[in-house]
Amino acid sequence: MYSEYSTVNSEHFDFKILFFGREQTKANYAFSGNNTRDQYVLHLVLKGSGVFTSAGKKFTKLKAGDLFLLPRSVPCFYQADAKDPWEYLWIGFSSTSFEDILVNSKLYPDFYLKNVKNSKFSQELLAFYDRLHQMPTLPEQLQLQSDFLALLSTFLKEYPANKAVSQSTASRTFFQAKECLEKTYTTGINISDICAQLHLSRSHLYTLFKRYLSQTPQQYLTDLRITHAKKLLIETTDSIDSISSQVGYKDAFTFSKAFKRKTAYSPLAYRKSYHK
Repeated sequence: MYSEYSTVNSEHFDFKILFFGREQTKANYAFSGNNTRDQYVLHLVLKGSGVFTSAGKKFTKLKAGDLFLLPRSVPCFYQADAKDPWEYLWIGFSSTSFEDILVNSKLYPDFYLKNVKNSKFSQELLAFYDRLHQMPTLPEQLQLQSDFLALLSTFLKEYPANKAVSQSTASRTFFQAKECLEKTYTTGINISDICAQLHLSRSHLYTLFKRYLSQTPQQYLTDLRITHAKKLLIETTDSIDSISSQVGYKDAFTFSKAFKRKTAYSPLAYRKSYHK
C-alpha cells in the first residue's frame, strides 16, 4: 500500500483587471486627477517621452520602451515632454498581494524600468493588452486571469530584485506600516501614532524602513506630504494655510519650513516657478 500527503507552501494571489487604455498625450500633459490611487496602474511608453516621479524620489525622464507603475496609495506625478509628448498604454488592476511581487522585482522601489522594449515581458504585455479588447466568455475570463499571472511570472523572471526579499513577518510588518502612513498622512498622524497602532517600537520601525526603503519612517512621511503639496501648489489656487492642512501639517509655518528644507523653495516661490 502506498500513500502520500504533502502541504504546499504557496501564496494566494488575487488580481482583478479593472480598466485599460491607450493615449497619445498633448505637450506638457499631466494627469490632473487624484495622485494617490486605490489600485495599481501599469504603463508602457510606446512613443515620445516624459517625466515620472513617486513620493520622495527624483524626477526621471522616460521614453519609448520604458515602463512605469502607479502604485496603490503612493502619490505619483507624470508629465509629457514639451517637444516630444509620449504615447502610452496602461492596465489598471486591484490586488491585495501584489506588494509581494513588486518588492521582489527591479520595479521596486522607484516604480519604473528603462529599456524593456525587446524583452519577452514587453511582448507578452502587448499581446495581453490586445486580448483585453475582446468580450470574453466565462472560460475566456478565466484564461485572461491565468494569462495575467503568467505575465507577472515572466516579469519576475526577467526583472528579479537584485537581492531576493524574504516575505517574512518583518517584511509584512513593514508593508503594513508603510500602507498605514500612505492612507493617513493627511490626517496629521505622526510616527509615534503608527508605532502605537501597530504595537512597534520606534527603533524597530526605523530598522524596517531603512532595510526595505533606505529611508527613515519620518523621511517617508515627509516625502508623502511634500509630494502631495507640490501637486496642490501647481494645480490649485488654495492658500498655503489650506494646503498645509490638506497634507497633514498642524500649521503653515511648520509646513513651509519642511517644504523649503526638502525643495530649497518656499511654497509660494515653488508655485510661482510653475506659473510664470
